[in-house]
Amino acid sequence: MKYFIAVVPPKELAMKIVAVQALLGQSILPPHITVKAPNSLPDSEWWLPEVAALCKRISPIHIVLDGLGQFASTVLYWRVVSPDLVKLHNALLSILNPPLAERSAYFEGPAYVPHLTLLHAGQNQDSLVLDNAKAQAAALGNHPTEFIASQVRIFKAAESHQPYQPYVDIPLAGPT
Repeated sequence: MKYFIAVVPPKELAMKIVAVQALLGQSILPPHITVKAPNSLPDSEWWLPEVAALCKRISPIHIVLDGLGQFASTVLYWRVVSPDLVKLHNALLSILNPPLAERSAYFEGPAYVPHLTLLHAGQNQDSLVLDNAKAQAAALGNHPTEFIASQVRIFKAAESHQPYQPYVDIPLAGPT
């Protein structure tokens, strides 16, 4: 099994994002912002009760999606601005304690860049694909969009080459 932890946008916003991804020819995971990458989340699920206990202490998180960004010439994303999301990410790292080499490889800790992926271009596609995607996605990124994340979602893949599926939602239940 493989897992990762994310927050997801509200249904209406998710549907808009899926529509843009369809225009871009993407059929990727449901829209999400990864808070904890798949490394250090073993099959045994020993970490799940600890993550749930942490979430009981965390208040719902204010998320601002503001502008488009990209990683190299393959990933187009919506920028996420949320200091509390970064705090949640770091709290998860302290529970799971991945080795420093894994943190670096998965862009965790100080290298964490919260984002919502819109397009993941294939290695055989050129920069024109990304330029076209930017033009198509410009309507999303033209103005800040805000929402409150009231839960985290655990995604799970049964096999290493299987697609991730929503597994369990855990409410953020701290003081508001």
